Amino acid sequence: MTDEDARLAAAVRAGDFPEVHALLWTGADPETVGEDGLPVLCTAVAAHDEETVRALLRAGSRPDTTGAQGLPVLCTAVAAFAHRITEAIVEAGADPDRVLPDGTTPLLREEDRDLLAAWAETETDPEALAEVLWALAENEEEHPRLEALGLRYADHPDPRVRRKATDCLWWHDRPLTAGATSALRALTQDPDDEVRFDAARILLGEEGGTPDELRAVVRDLVRDPHSPVRGAAAEALAESDDRTADATALLLAVLDSDDRIVRLIGAYGLALRDDPYTPQAYARVEELGPIYRPDHRANAFEDWRRRNEPPV
Repeated sequence: MTDEDARLAAAVRAGDFPEVHALLWTGADPETVGEDGLPVLCTAVAAHDEETVRALLRAGSRPDTTGAQGLPVLCTAVAAFAHRITEAIVEAGADPDRVLPDGTTPLLREEDRDLLAAWAETETDPEALAEVLWALAENEEEHPRLEALGLRYADHPDPRVRRKATDCLWWHDRPLTAGATSALRALTQDPDDEVRFDAARILLGEEGGTPDELRAVVRDLVRDPHSPVRGAAAEALAESDDRTADATALLLAVLDSDDRIVRLIGAYGLALRDDPYTPQAYARVEELGPIYRPDHRANAFEDWRRRNEPPV
């Protein structure tokens, strides 16, 4: 370790930002280690020293630096609810979805919910904001501000954010509030296919809104061969209680898809409806390749045969 590096480690430990800045400017190693054997970035993060953290990252400190317990320094920031430092480390290239030895990720480790909520309220980068909203909605416990964040970002200009905001508007063990229902109804008219589908799916599951209008959203997405959510919408239609002639016609139409799974979904939906075209539909699937089992969509054909064909 050079004298400059030793001075840098001491300056970081003392929280002397002017000295840190000056030493980095003259070439001190941003990856140098302190007396505890840890990189100086770990020291700065543990001290909640945002200025020094940002300076070290700009100078070349690795954002995925490992700390005392063998965990990324990002975990230290998350555990301390230091959302601005967390943001800086992620912006420098740390992966918030990196799978750790215990199976968690930096954003989904335990007491992180308040950090995520605070981060979501201040984040301006759409990609990062979408990731934070996703992590907050995926948490095992609902955060008290989850719905408020969903409402806040439901009309965000970036569709990536609106997709995750949609997930924040509901929680699996409570009914939708009037505010969330109203926002979701508006999102069924969103220009983004995924946002429209998710909003309609949530409302249908909660029996909110007008079912025919919501089913129309799903049917329109199935009708569009270029929609990125056509397969998901087709499966939702197949498993729904929509028994209209339009629904059946759409399930028949997806049998022309070049995607084997989409064809299988169409055949599956016809089988659930005891449609007489079901055997031909499964034959259309096999035109694109074998139907692999076990698969509940493939097994539905055998159930159809038991219900509709006389015993031999």
